[in-house]
Amino acid sequence: MGAMGPNESVDACLDMLGPVWVEEDTREELITKARMSGGLQWETEEQVTESTQKVADILALIVATREYQFC
Repeated sequence: MGAMGPNESVDACLDMLGPVWVEEDTREELITKARMSGGLQWETEEQVTESTQKVADILALIVATREYQFC
């Protein structure tokens, strides 16, 4: 698996959870948070560990959204 940017990682996480539909403003906030932590990379064991934590963080943010809570 190659590198994933913030948009791709947020969309993939939304799909994993349902798929979950969120408002565009919510999606942009999720992407902003993902951008701050950097992209996902899966080449080395260290990158896998870091990317796994980043995915967990994105998933935690998604399940905290109003859209997820009331879907």
